[in-house]
Amino acid sequence: DGVDRMFLSLKATVLDIDQVSPSVIFAEYDQNEGLFVAQNKKNQFPDAFIFECLKSAASVDDPIFIVSDDTDFEEPSNKTDHIRLVNSISGLFSFLGLMQNEPDPDLEPFLYDELMSDSDFLVYMEFDNEPMDGERVTTICRTIDFENINAFQQIDENAPLLVSADVTVILDVEIEHDDGITEYESGRGKVSFYVSVVSDENGDPKSISDLRIFDCTLNWGSTSIWYSL
Repeated sequence: DGVDRMFLSLKATVLDIDQVSPSVIFAEYDQNEGLFVAQNKKNQFPDAFIFECLKSAASVDDPIFIVSDDTDFEEPSNKTDHIRLVNSISGLFSFLGLMQNEPDPDLEPFLYDELMSDSDFLVYMEFDNEPMDGERVTTICRTIDFENINAFQQIDENAPLLVSADVTVILDVEIEHDDGITEYESGRGKVSFYVSVVSDENGDPKSISDLRIFDCTLNWGSTSIWYSL
């Protein structure tokens, strides 16, 4: 499904939360420590297990950055070695010392055209369900609206530009059945990604590579059904 594809694209390491001892979490709860210093602390149990799992994986050679705007992570992150909280991918790039550039005015329309035809991007926009026997599913990305875009120059000035962006996508899905019935599903979603942008000798964007989608939330709306006679 989409989550598995995203993890594969990110080359993610999946951590086993079952390795976290519940007694450790309940001890933090009783002592108002870790994630439980916040209000509504009973709601923090899922995040507390996640954070404890991250603590076991973090080390001096492999530090972990939590990319989240959830401020509940601030205090435990500040008190834990080798774990740091940043509120966005742009914040991560800045912390790593990448110099933020003012985005080129041509960058947004360039990325729009590239993403609308990029199979790696469009595969994340596929309909949630796998096609059943006798079904043919076609997903069409109607438009991409950029809400936020940041560009970062790597230390090597000849290296590609790193770009992070948040976009809204408008989608249509067509499901054709062998019995002549065609369903149309419409939806919209929020997508966050980063990508390398290669420039030509004049500094104009030429191509993209290493597209990584790290957040994708799709909401499906109305459904129409048509019959072929």
